Amino acid sequence: MSKKSGSMSIGQIIAYTFGGVFVTMSCIGDQFGLFFMTDFAGVKAGAAGSILAVATIVGSFMDPIVGGLVDQTNTKIGRYRPWLIIGGLVMALTMMMRFTPAPVDSDSGRVIFYGLATLLFVMSFSAVCVPWQGMISSITMDYNSRNILVAARAISGACVGNIIPMIIFKSIDMLGGGVSGWWKFVIIAMSMGYCAVLFCQWGVRELDKPQTVAVSGGEEKVKKEKFSFAAIAKVLKSRPVLFLALAMVLNNGIFTLGTVVEMHFYKYILNDVSVLAKAAAVTLPITIICSFLLPFVLAKVDKRTVIVIAAALNAVKPLYIIFFSGSLDTNVIIALVLLQRVGLQFFQYSLYALVPDCVDFTQWTTGVNAAALISSIVSFSQRFSRAVGQGVAGWLLGLAGYVQNADVQPESALNAITNMSGIIQAVGLVLVVLPIIFFPISRKKSDQIRAELMEREEAGKAC
Repeated sequence: MSKKSGSMSIGQIIAYTFGGVFVTMSCIGDQFGLFFMTDFAGVKAGAAGSILAVATIVGSFMDPIVGGLVDQTNTKIGRYRPWLIIGGLVMALTMMMRFTPAPVDSDSGRVIFYGLATLLFVMSFSAVCVPWQGMISSITMDYNSRNILVAARAISGACVGNIIPMIIFKSIDMLGGGVSGWWKFVIIAMSMGYCAVLFCQWGVRELDKPQTVAVSGGEEKVKKEKFSFAAIAKVLKSRPVLFLALAMVLNNGIFTLGTVVEMHFYKYILNDVSVLAKAAAVTLPITIICSFLLPFVLAKVDKRTVIVIAAALNAVKPLYIIFFSGSLDTNVIIALVLLQRVGLQFFQYSLYALVPDCVDFTQWTTGVNAAALISSIVSFSQRFSRAVGQGVAGWLLGLAGYVQNADVQPESALNAITNMSGIIQAVGLVLVVLPIIFFPISRKKSDQIRAELMEREEAGKAC
C-alpha cells in the first residue's frame, strides 16, 4: 500500500492541524471587523455593513473558482503547498491592512481603503482555506486518518475561536489601546498564524507530491495540468456532491438564522441575557471532548446515522420552545443549549467527513480528482447560505415590527423571535436530514470505492 493510501503519522496530523490555527484566525475579521471600522476607524455603520456584505458574497463565489484552480495545480512542491505558502502570506498581510489606520482622512477614502482591504482578504482566505480543507481527501485514503483530520480541524477551530475573544481586548490595552493597539495585536497574531501555516505545509510535504510522467531515459518530469470546464461540469453533476451541498445550505442557513436572533430570544423572551455566558463557560471543553470522540464514533457508526442522531439532539431545544413557550425555564434552556452544542459538534463535522466520500465517488465515476473543487462547493454553500440566513433574520424582524434598543417589543416581534428560535429551527432540521437520508454512499460503499481506487493506483504504477 502506498504512503498516500496508508494511515498518517502523528506528526503529519499535528502539522495539518496547524493549518486550521491560521484559517480560524479569520475570526478576528469576522467578529471584530465591523466593530473596528465603526468605533475606531471612523467608517459609518451603513458603509461598514455594506463592505462586509459585499465581501461575504465575493468570498463565497471565489471558493469554487479557487477550487477549480487548485485541482489543476501541479508543481515541483506539490498541489496544495504553493497555495498555503503564497496565499497565506497575502492573507496575513491583508488582515493587517484591515486593521491599519487608514492613510486618508475622508469618509469616502476610508470606505475605499477598508473595502479594498476586506475584498483582498476574503479572496486570499479562499486561496488558503480551500486547499487546506481539500487536501484531506488527497493526502490519505485511510478512512480513520481522514476522520481524525476532521476532528483535528474541529479542535483547532474551537481552541483558536475561543481563545482570541478571551485575550483580544486585554492584549490591545497592553499594546497601547486604540487603533494602534488593534494594529499591533493583528500583526502579532497574523505573524504567528503565518508561521503555523508554514509548519503545516512543511509537515505534509511527503504527502503532497507532484504528479509526474515518465520521459525518455527513465527520467520523470512534473505533469502539466490543463484547466477543463468539462471536468468541472462532471463534478457538479455528482449526486453525492449535490446532496451534501444541499444539506450544507439548509444547515448553515437555518443555524445562522437561529444564531442571529439568539440574544434577542434571551433578552426579550427569557428576560435573562446571562444564559449565553453561563453556557459558554463549558462550551469549549464540550467541543474538545466531542471532537476527540468523533473519530471513534465514525469508525463504528455510519456517518449518515450519526448525522440523523445529532440532528435529533439539536431539535430538543426548539421543540421545548414550541411546546413550552408560555412557561420557559432558564435552567432548562441552559441545559438544552449544552445538549445542542453536543449535537451540533457531531452534526457539523460528520457532514465535513462526507466530503472525502464525495471526492472518492467522483474520482471513481469520472476519473477526475476534484478534492479542492468539491471542498470549495461545500464552503461556498456554507458562506452563501450564512449570508442569506443573516438577511432573512433581519428581514423577518423588521417585518414583525421589531424596535431597535427598545426595552419592550411588540407582540408581533416577540412571536417572530420565538418562531425563529422554535418552529423554524425544528422544521429546518427535518429538511436538513432529508438529503443525508438519501445520500448515496454508505460506509460499505465507501470502503468498496476506496479499495477500487487503490487498485487503480497500484495498477497504474505497475504500468
